[in-house]
Amino acid sequence: RIDPMNPDYLFNLAVSLDQLRQTRLALDYYQRAERMAAANGGGQFDRSTINKRIQELGGDTGRNN
Repeated sequence: RIDPMNPDYLFNLAVSLDQLRQTRLALDYYQRAERMAAANGGGQFDRSTINKRIQELGGDTGRNN
């Protein structure tokens, strides 16, 4: 079974949705991936890159930059 809380799976799904131009769903999954990685550690992706993409898609990373 796929672990729905795994930040890497969430990130990979976000990238796939992003490539299919499903930007709203992609944004949701990028945000979920970032939250899971922050809360539980892990995530084999660059956190600064994912935060930049969240901002590009119109989301808020919840951080004061």
